[in-house]
Formats: sequence, C-alpha cells, structure tokens
Amino acid sequence: MKILHRYIQRQVIVMTCLVILIIAGLQIFINLITQMNDVGRGGYAISQALGFVLLILPNLIYPLFPVAALIGCLIALGRLAAQSELLVMQASGVSKANITLSIMRTTFLMLLVVTFIGEYIAPYLQDRAATYKDEAIRQQPADTTKQGGWIRDSESFIHIGVVLPNKQLNGILQYQFKNKRLVSALMAESATYNDGKWQLHNISETQFHQNSTTVTHYQTRIWPVSFDPELLGLGTIQTAQNNLFNIYQYIQYLKKGGLSASNYEFAFWKRLFQPLVTLVMIGLAVPFIFGPLRTVTMGFRILVGVIVGFSFYTFNEFLGPFSLVYQIPPLLAAALPILIFLVVDLYLFRKTA
Repeated sequence: MKILHRYIQRQVIVMTCLVILIIAGLQIFINLITQMNDVGRGGYAISQALGFVLLILPNLIYPLFPVAALIGCLIALGRLAAQSELLVMQASGVSKANITLSIMRTTFLMLLVVTFIGEYIAPYLQDRAATYKDEAIRQQPADTTKQGGWIRDSESFIHIGVVLPNKQLNGILQYQFKNKRLVSALMAESATYNDGKWQLHNISETQFHQNSTTVTHYQTRIWPVSFDPELLGLGTIQTAQNNLFNIYQYIQYLKKGGLSASNYEFAFWKRLFQPLVTLVMIGLAVPFIFGPLRTVTMGFRILVGVIVGFSFYTFNEFLGPFSLVYQIPPLLAAALPILIFLVVDLYLFRKTA
C-alpha cells in the first residue's frame, strides 16, 4: 500500500502543479495587460510591470488553489481510470476508502506548503509590490508618511493628522466625553510611542465646566489611550496585504471602537476556512471519477472541474457583499458554501459506495 500511496501521491501532486502553472500563466498575462494603463508613468516600464505582477502572483493564486487542486485531482485520477489502474488497485484489494485516504493525505501535504505561502509570504510580497510600483512611478523611495484619521478609544474621539515612521504622530486633537457630555478638548503637536505607552508633546487642554472653561498647557505628559500604533494611518486595511493574525487584530480594534467589522470578519473566516475548502473540493473529485466521469474524455473532466471549482469560487465571492447587505453573520456566510458542497460531497460518496 505504501508503494501505491506514493504512486497516487506523485500523480496528484504533478497534475496539481501543472494546473497551478497554467493558472499562473493566465494570471500573469491578464494582470500584465491591466498594468499597461500605468506603463509610461514616471519610471514605470514594462519590466517594472512584470516585476509587480510576479510579486502579487502568489496572492492571486492562493484563493484559486482549491480549484487547481480539484482539476489536478480529476486529471490524475482520470488518467488512472482511463488506463484501468484504478480497477487493478481495487481488484488487488485496495478499497475506495484507501484511495480516498491517500488522496487526502497528499492534499494535506500540499496544504501545509500552500497555506504557509498564502498566509505569510504572499501578504508580504503583495505589500512589497505596492511599494515597488509606487517607487517606480515616482522614481524615488516610497514615502512612509501616512494620513491619519478618526479613531475612538472608550469615550474619547481622537483625530490624528499625520502618521510618521517609527510610531510618531503629528497634529493630535482629542475630544473627551462623559455621559454624552463634552468635558475636555486636547490639542498636541506630536506624540511618540515608547515602552508600550504614548507620550504627548506641546499640549494644550481645555476643560469644560458647568459655567466656565479652563485652559492648561503642558510640555509633555503620558497619553492614557490603548489603541495599537500598528493600526494607525490605515483607515481601512487591505486584507490581501495582511495575514490572518493582523486581520484579527484589526477586527478587534474596530469592535473596540464601536465600528462595523463585518467585511473584515467575512474575509477572516473565508481565509481561515481555505484549507477546508480544498479538502471539500478534492472530496468531489473521488466520487466523480468512480461515478459519472469514469469513462468520459480528459477534456470533459477538466471542463467539469473548471465549472464546479469556479462555481464555488463565484458563490463564495458573492456571499461577501450579500452578507453585508442582508446582515448575515460573517461566520455563516463564509461557512455556507462549504456546507452546501460538503452535502453534495457526501451524497455523491453515498451513490458511488
């Protein structure tokens, strides 16, 4: 069985890698065309556009890996079925369950590699790609200064003017409320973050009393707020440029400020369920090959894989905005396509058992 397992493993991995290469080629071609609109701006030439596309390529392929795995598995098993190798395996005492287990073990190995690339390497490269393109267009190093915005910390509403490198802020305005009543307004020229604490510089604070106001000036003082400096200047984060941990941190940051995080929660759960999606997709390939696709041509198997895989992908993408409009819980919206295809999976397994 070990020899058969390695044989099936090799077939599935080779065919899946072949499909990934084809998808990568298509993605490079499509995205290179879209970059042509920016070619010629500043120092952004075709070579820079190609470099940009290659940097974002892992992030483009990662969401499509379940589709690639399904098509690759259909091709691999289809070849074995066409050459009657599956029949020989079954005749020698290897059950469908053993074959399915071999495929799932192979898929798990691929998932370890792909998930590491998709969650750690791809977001970093996506972020680098944006910087690379910006530097090429402007023909100078990218400006790390970011515009700030409004944030909420408990009953304080804070406006940050500019976010500078090394966790420095300029142009700070804070309104402090208590029982829905404005009690103070604070202006500071700058703030720095050291040893887990914010420190304000050149401060002017106005206290609002019942019938009067008082203004106090400080050179420097500790700023008792609890927001994460890593999330400043983002306004909204790009989920493609961040791993799951960063997205989770941002969701908590939005919730703490009383803001809606449904869009990011859906993206978080969808990314978290990505390995499960791949296993469900692969699960569809097995009953297909042992059932209705056993004797059809290779082209038809590929067509079925493309239709099923991209139907799932489209359905999954559609549920994101749909859940926001109709206020469906993000966890349910992310899990629903998987549950539907899992039911189909179990039904087909039962029919071919």
